[in-house]
Amino acid sequence: MLRAYDYECPKGHKFEMFLNEYEEYIPCPDNDCAEMGQHVWSFHYTSSHAQRFDPVVIHKDAQGNIRFPGSANAPVPPGFQKVELTDVYQVRALEREVNRGDREKAERFRISKSVLTDGQLKENRRVMERVVQNFSPRGKRFYDAMRKMSERRQQLGPKAISPEFVVDAFSNNQSNRDGYYNESIEHGSHRGRR
Repeated sequence: MLRAYDYECPKGHKFEMFLNEYEEYIPCPDNDCAEMGQHVWSFHYTSSHAQRFDPVVIHKDAQGNIRFPGSANAPVPPGFQKVELTDVYQVRALEREVNRGDREKAERFRISKSVLTDGQLKENRRVMERVVQNFSPRGKRFYDAMRKMSERRQQLGPKAISPEFVVDAFSNNQSNRDGYYNESIEHGSHRGRR
């Protein structure tokens, strides 16, 4: 069974790894770091500090892809391994891992969208420069004002996306859960149904 372990490398990179068995040293996952991370002991792993609840079950493959089964005893897909998270610290480590991966995907998407948008804007401006030659003086002033506004907006770039994955049962309650979700719970129905 996989367990979460904390590591820190000599360069100060801190990371969690889900492993079948304890390893004192593992390579730092940071691409710019060639150091070995050393296991860091944490009070979260002692039974006296563990919070008791049914394990949170996920399925994870060798590439780090995670699936969330509909039930704890759902069949494990080929190539995946069943992982049971047995304390709050492991659940928080999962949230950090998923958010880290989502942030990386979101940043790659933001950069590729920015490159695509920049190319399209340059082409649009090249076409518009020919069209604007036939505008009236007032139309040209309006076009200049719109072009400057567009350039300012482009300098800001697309907004970075900040993923907010949480395991609902550990992070939300009636005070911070979506209203429609609370309503469906109170009426004993499924989400979104009355």
